[in-house]
Amino acid sequence: RVLDARVREAHGRLVADGEPGAALSEQDFYFNYFSHVAALLSLVLGREDADEARRELRHSVRALVRVEDCAPRMAYLSWALFGWTRGFDAAERDAAMAMLEPLFERYKQAFSRADVVSLAGCVAVEELGGPRIAWRPGRVDADESDCFWDASTYFSAQEQVALRWLDSCHALPPGAKHRFGNEVFAHAVVAADAAQPPSASGWGNGGAIANAKGNGNGKGKGAGPAQNGADGPSANAAWPLVGPSAATGARGWEQLFAADEGRFAQDFAFAFTKLHEWKFRFGASAARSSSSSPARDEGGNVTPADKDGPLTTFKLPKRLELFNFAAARALPISREWRRAVLDDEAGVAERVCDLTRPAAASATPATPSTPDSAGDAAGTAGKRVARANLGVFRAAHPETPPEFSFDLDRPADLQAAVAASALDPTINKFKPSLVPRIPEDEFYFNYFSHVYHLRRALGEAARPAATKVFVGSHNPVKLNACKRAFITAFQGQGKRFEFFAVEAPSGVQDQPIGDDETRMGALNRARFCLEERRATRADDGGVADCEYFVGLEGGLVEEANGDLLCCAWIAVLTSDGASNCARTATFTLPPALSSLVRKGIELGRADDIVHGTVNSKQKGGTVGTLTAGQIDRTLYYKHAAVLALAPFANPRLHI
Repeated sequence: RVLDARVREAHGRLVADGEPGAALSEQDFYFNYFSHVAALLSLVLGREDADEARRELRHSVRALVRVEDCAPRMAYLSWALFGWTRGFDAAERDAAMAMLEPLFERYKQAFSRADVVSLAGCVAVEELGGPRIAWRPGRVDADESDCFWDASTYFSAQEQVALRWLDSCHALPPGAKHRFGNEVFAHAVVAADAAQPPSASGWGNGGAIANAKGNGNGKGKGAGPAQNGADGPSANAAWPLVGPSAATGARGWEQLFAADEGRFAQDFAFAFTKLHEWKFRFGASAARSSSSSPARDEGGNVTPADKDGPLTTFKLPKRLELFNFAAARALPISREWRRAVLDDEAGVAERVCDLTRPAAASATPATPSTPDSAGDAAGTAGKRVARANLGVFRAAHPETPPEFSFDLDRPADLQAAVAASALDPTINKFKPSLVPRIPEDEFYFNYFSHVYHLRRALGEAARPAATKVFVGSHNPVKLNACKRAFITAFQGQGKRFEFFAVEAPSGVQDQPIGDDETRMGALNRARFCLEERRATRADDGGVADCEYFVGLEGGLVEEANGDLLCCAWIAVLTSDGASNCARTATFTLPPALSSLVRKGIELGRADDIVHGTVNSKQKGGTVGTLTAGQIDRTLYYKHAAVLALAPFANPRLHI
């Protein structure tokens, strides 16, 4: 009351004087007033508490997932709510949402419901043994009717196939243990080869392939349960692949993921992050805060001053109104698309005009203009002349999705055609000579299929170029260990890696003895990879920056008491000459193995002899056999590889 005279005045009217119809108790008066003060303080101090609130929410979600043992259900919930299908199991969704209701209520002042569901999916994947997923809060809740858009052109076939793992989290039998991995793809590949669905996982491939070929019912050969049928939903109908090579593309990615679990984990992490962001606009504060709404003009359009704010809709500049045709308007308005238009309007217009331009100017002397040659004399004969690329009018873009349409009877499409003619004079110049041969509808359909592809490309974030990693072994265990280690070590840094196996000699005996010899074997393998790379790239200017060369070598160390300890060394070299090594944990070999090794038998062979295994060193290894599979050779190598990569992944911490 001392600070604000209006509080003193209101207190006198509402409490002291007891004005009829408006009297309050003193307790209620101050309770109401300070609830507004608390709301103001939460906005002022919210930024400082944001990180702590985020950590607390993650801990709460992880505790819920572990106590309720509901990781598969929460992972499935991400597919059900954030995917582009309405075919999910409503009962399964409602059960998962009921589990999260206490968290919705507890954190409603700081996080939207979509934020909580999204984080629950990320934590669930981690709890199932999957990669750590990049996550950020700020999603603005929307009605369900506003969230289901056609995203078949927003996600690549590679991403769509990777995300199909989520369907394996649905309708698990009671007590079933589910882990993140590429087994579902192995089953799908085997099933496709055998022309029947994989009974082990209940996850079919045929329906997706049938959909890709135009059968939209998800009941192709080898398909799982029909979508929305009596047996529940099917992901096969839920994740349609599009494009001319969709079917073969799906098959290829299934085979790759089945053979390469590290690549699957890397691609899944990228696609899962994208799945949680593609249909939401993000606010700067809590989802229900009015500050999360973008600044708009009188017509309801986002103003240019809000270029870095939430994503909704915005008004296209006059000369770019050709992008207002119906198919383009169905695409998500991503940050990249909006920035391209608002920051580089002239550049976007130039790229539209480039559609009808040839790759390079022709040096042929000027000739009469015909529909086929399209030679436009720009001066006297003999000078360089510009030729038009009429292929955009004669044929649709090869990656045109099946759902694309362009109809001049549709007002938005007709206006886009008029805007295109105003922007690019090539259209009006060659239309009279082409339309007698090509129907007008087909003429514009073909042209706008190329415009649609350009619009889609401008709206997609560029993926970082993959960094090459050369591993000095063809052993799948060592390769997978390296892949998992790189994904873990560089997690959250937005990097992608491409791995290559190199048959590299160790330069030491087949069974190294002692730390020095084992470490030297790992270094020799890494150095061989580097030298081979330099030799093959000698004509191209040498090795590219930021390439990695990895050597792994297993060995034995003899203790003073005569025991043999098993270990391995991992060496990492970079293209700029930096290096680092790390050693795995050690374990003691049992007497039966020790005796064979002392006779000169390599440990992997000795393990096969003693335990009756076959080629164990390319599977679980000796450590997997002795721990009954609790620690396999891949995991054993991975931890040491992460340590070897630490200085390169976190250089600021290694000074």
